[in-house]
Amino acid sequence: MTAGARWLAATLTTLVAAQGVVARAEDGAVPLERLAGEDRIATAIAVSAAVHDSSTTAVLARADDFADALAAAPLAHALAAPLLLTSSDQLDARVADELERLGVSELVLLGGETAISDDVEEELAEGYDVRRVEGDDRYRTAAAVALELDAPSGAVVVSGTSFADALSAAPLAAQLGWPLLLTAADQLTPVTRRTLEQLEPEVVFVIGGSAVVGDAVSEELGGLAPRVERLHGPDRYATSITVHREALQHGLDARTLWLATGRDFPDALAAGPAVAAEGASLLLVDGSDLRHVPDTARHLRDLVGDGTTEAFVLSGGPAAITDDAPWQLDVVLTGAELPRGGFTLFPTFRMVAFYGHHTSPRLGVLGEQPPDAAYERLWQQAQPYEAGGRPLLPTFELIVSVATSGPGPDGDYSAPSSPEQIQPWLDAARRHGTYLLLDIQPGRSDFLSEVRRYETFLREPDVGVALDPEWRMDADEVPAQSVGEVHASEVNAVADYLATIVREQHLPQKLLVVHQFQTRMVEDKHLVGHPPELAVLFHMDGHGGRQQKRNTYSHVSDPTGRWWNGWKLFYDEDDQMYTPHELLAEVRPVPDFISYQ
Repeated sequence: MTAGARWLAATLTTLVAAQGVVARAEDGAVPLERLAGEDRIATAIAVSAAVHDSSTTAVLARADDFADALAAAPLAHALAAPLLLTSSDQLDARVADELERLGVSELVLLGGETAISDDVEEELAEGYDVRRVEGDDRYRTAAAVALELDAPSGAVVVSGTSFADALSAAPLAAQLGWPLLLTAADQLTPVTRRTLEQLEPEVVFVIGGSAVVGDAVSEELGGLAPRVERLHGPDRYATSITVHREALQHGLDARTLWLATGRDFPDALAAGPAVAAEGASLLLVDGSDLRHVPDTARHLRDLVGDGTTEAFVLSGGPAAITDDAPWQLDVVLTGAELPRGGFTLFPTFRMVAFYGHHTSPRLGVLGEQPPDAAYERLWQQAQPYEAGGRPLLPTFELIVSVATSGPGPDGDYSAPSSPEQIQPWLDAARRHGTYLLLDIQPGRSDFLSEVRRYETFLREPDVGVALDPEWRMDADEVPAQSVGEVHASEVNAVADYLATIVREQHLPQKLLVVHQFQTRMVEDKHLVGHPPELAVLFHMDGHGGRQQKRNTYSHVSDPTGRWWNGWKLFYDEDDQMYTPHELLAEVRPVPDFISYQ
């Protein structure tokens, strides 16, 4: 790549695979680069600068829609030309500068006047040989691009209304020299059919599942080509993996793997022909968090683990792919997964927990039986929640620092558990694919001091923390004689501490629960952060009647999505305790974490 590329450099550890475990190499690194500008137009220029030292031809497409730019990828690749973007009604001055840098003499405009106006064409014609490849709509423009290609032996058909599959397929189509044609979902678009009849392809790849390109379209395509193959998965990310594997079979190379967001198209528009020009390959990721899609994470891990991928390029700025991408990529490449798979807790899972202390049935249901028996009982209680449409992650919420009525040896009115008392619960949790949550009742100590006691456990991938402000006492207070409280700054101090551990140990997302049944229990709650290393959850911890609990939940829960939401059920203290079915049907927002005491 040339020095003109705008990129953010970072390094990740090179991996080797041994006996199914991905390990760090002693030396070497996987470079991670970002190609980005301040907007989609500037990002396309950054991609052009990175890939092309010069070019006599450039392809120009509108910046505010995906269809023309993605369908143009095979043409841009055939012309060895960069794909640049501009607004419809005027030429962007930055594009003019890039055309000058490249030494362009010929411009190909994609689309009709509504895509790039005649005024822009006239302006460009003063300095360049300009021609249009156009149609009245995106389907006709894609068809016009197809007829520009030199005797393609196949074609790629994608949805004309969904960018993700077209983005995944653009480098493959460009590499093969096949047109990327658009269709409606329920029937083959007439102009696409006519184009295929004219081209007489030997092979047609249909990209995406039947929800985006229907089976009727595939059947119709079967009458137009000897071979029709659908490349798909259950979602856009799985489809991208399938397309990526196909691309590798056709000469694209995963040694340099470009990553583009599957959430939106703007910063990835120019990537398709650039990837093909570099001989590289492209994969869609969840740009908001690279850990969110487990199948993508595992695919990346496999590619790096077996030495196939040696470098990554991020296509687009932080709005497209998060600034946290370097450490998140390190997590998916080197970190352990959660007990039942993946790297993020919510919204993937619904967690159902038993709460209690390891020695005392008075403090919760966990203390009523040994760890393995506790799991069997928990799983019976949790299974009805599977009807909520999210896989279950059973959880032991184990009180490890328990508030006491006397000052105790440390004078802090809290008794900590020893590692020997906690370890059997972690061992049992791991035997049964269960998460372990360490509950902290600090007495007159502070939460961060108590949490630090358990760092050995918190460096593990399947252990989180619950803070119980009810038992956070001031210097003159005694547990059970008053209800405690905590300031947001203390919660944030714990969050920062845990987030640092997550990054340093390359851990999956860690759960941080804050119990609450009165608004006063968390001072300045609006200041509590939600770092991506953690899933921060406020847990409605009150007991009583249904209406009373719903009222409390309305004050404790967060419907905006800033934090996740929890609900506690009390076997003895609740009046008409909700059944799982009732809780899922009647409580809004539906809780992400449900515990039993």
